[in-house]
Amino acid sequence: MAFAALGLVLGYGFLSEAFIAHYSGLRLEMDDGSVGAPFSWSSWFIQVTPFVIAQAFWIPACRRSLAAAGLISGIALLIAIVSR
Repeated sequence: MAFAALGLVLGYGFLSEAFIAHYSGLRLEMDDGSVGAPFSWSSWFIQVTPFVIAQAFWIPACRRSLAAAGLISGIALLIAIVSR
């Protein structure tokens, strides 16, 4: 349950960072890859996937099953490795 809640906090942090960069209008903050940069899709992918994967732990069956938790963790690890 704590992992799913942490995913919500993580998603909120990423979205607020992107909003602040966009709202400030400073080109320096927007060029970090989150808004309007050439590879912004990869930045958004890295930011959104941990949030989405962590939300699977709100489902009780995923929390109670060791196989489901291992599968979700494996997917998260694979995404982390591929995105680096």
